[in-house]
Amino acid sequence: MTGIFLQTDALHIGYASRSVSGPLNLSLRKGELVCLLGPNGAGKSTLMRTLSGLQAPLKGSILLEGIPLEALSPLELARKRSLVLTDRTDPGNLTAGEVIALGRTPHTNWLGRLTPVDQQQIQTAIDLTDTGFLLSRRMPELSDGERQKVMLARALAQDTDLILLDEPTAHLDLPNRVAMMQLLHRLARTTGKAILLSTHELDLALQTADRLWLITRDGTLHAGVPEDLVLNGTFETAFARDGLQFDRQTGGFRIRLTEEGPVVSLAGPDSIWLRQALAREGYRIRADGGYLLSVEESGWKTTDGQLFTTIETLLAHLRNQLFQ
Repeated sequence: MTGIFLQTDALHIGYASRSVSGPLNLSLRKGELVCLLGPNGAGKSTLMRTLSGLQAPLKGSILLEGIPLEALSPLELARKRSLVLTDRTDPGNLTAGEVIALGRTPHTNWLGRLTPVDQQQIQTAIDLTDTGFLLSRRMPELSDGERQKVMLARALAQDTDLILLDEPTAHLDLPNRVAMMQLLHRLARTTGKAILLSTHELDLALQTADRLWLITRDGTLHAGVPEDLVLNGTFETAFARDGLQFDRQTGGFRIRLTEEGPVVSLAGPDSIWLRQALAREGYRIRADGGYLLSVEESGWKTTDGQLFTTIETLLAHLRNQLFQ
């Protein structure tokens, strides 16, 4: 198929003592963002390390633009793919600006002299990641989140067609996690880069990824657009746990805090926030009987006709009615 940058053929990943997953027949196209998801221990990091060339496959092949990965020299590989790992690297006492500039190393001559083209690519990477205010600061002075953004800027300065990122949002707060995922999606679309990232940000992956690679606990990998993997039940099954339920309607997880307790039925437009509050209080929500609540625009009406405009006052009323 045209546009494919990375492809695997009957790839098996793992270690000498055990196989983790395989055979894997995967493809990553230029201009798309793919998120690699799966439970802890399913093999996400092993797959990322294998695709990046840091770990040898057990069997099968990995092709970059049709060239076997093992046939590429370190310099050729560095010009084709950049890598951002969660492993905390030690850049010494370098400034953030110096670390970002290191991304141009595969493209400079043996003296490491930066050309105007190199300088422009570095500036573009700084602008894209909003790291200009960090340039003069030493790496040991940066927070984990700031370091992560600097390492992404270095990868962008490297200007490769393939970017592999292992948990790029791990140390970021929620607004910056959202901004990072939006940035990566925009980069894939506007620059034509193929971007693969592993993440535990399930909700963000569902909203921003062009495709998902979903590894289950038994090492099986399912690939497809997020909506298909949700609707066919694959996503729900992969993260099934006691006390946890995936909601296909909202794309989020609900915590089941109890299997016992008074039953409440809801009538009218659904309210996710009311459901959450009721579940936390120990109520089971079913449509087949129990205490009836009507969900209305002006609030919540109980069986005895009382109208409550806040969930707090409604919960207080239910405690008196159902836990006497």
